[in-house]
Formats: sequence, structure tokens, C-alpha cells
Amino acid sequence: MNTEKVLLKNETCIKQVRYSDITHISICGDCSTFMLNDTSSFSLSKSLNEISKKLPDYFIRVNRNYIINSEHIQEFRYKSRKITLEGNITFTVSHRNLKLVKDTFKRHLF
Repeated sequence: MNTEKVLLKNETCIKQVRYSDITHISICGDCSTFMLNDTSSFSLSKSLNEISKKLPDYFIRVNRNYIINSEHIQEFRYKSRKITLEGNITFTVSHRNLKLVKDTFKRHLF
């Protein structure tokens, strides 16, 4: 399990989080929210583009609104373009990002 950490900062606090604890990141307006595997969250004012440039390569942009941590994927149904994370959280992969997601999976297949 990955033990690298990141510091997340918003207007009121700074929080240290292990990358492996981040399940996914969502955007709503100008606020990005990091969802953690303990069901807590942390919001800050950065775009997903800014965030994705600083994340390790096992974080995947699945569509315009979400980045997921591939370490938390339980299932990928490529015909329907659905990814399910631990906790049964489901995302639809955009057509644009489908090849990237498939390539990421191929690197980890037996």
C-alpha cells in the first residue's frame, strides 16, 4: 500500500492525507472535493486540471467531473464504460478518457 502523503490546504486548515486514502476527487463549480476512504472529505478551491498535474499516475481522470484512485477500483465494465470503486461508488468513463482507463488497467493485468 502506498504511504506517500499530500498536504491539502483550504481557507481554514491544512490536512495531511495519504494518497492511498483518497478514493476520488470531484468538482462542483470552483470547488474540488477529496473523498477519503473513511467517508470524510476535504474541499479546496483548485480545478481538477491543477490537481491532476500533481497526482501520481495511478489517479485517473475518468470524465470532466471526477478523478479516481485506481487502487480503489473493484470493477471496470468497459462496454458500458462503468467503473465501480470500493463502497459501490460508480462512475461513467467519458468516451475521451476510455483509452486512458483501459491502458491503465492493462498495465496491472496478469
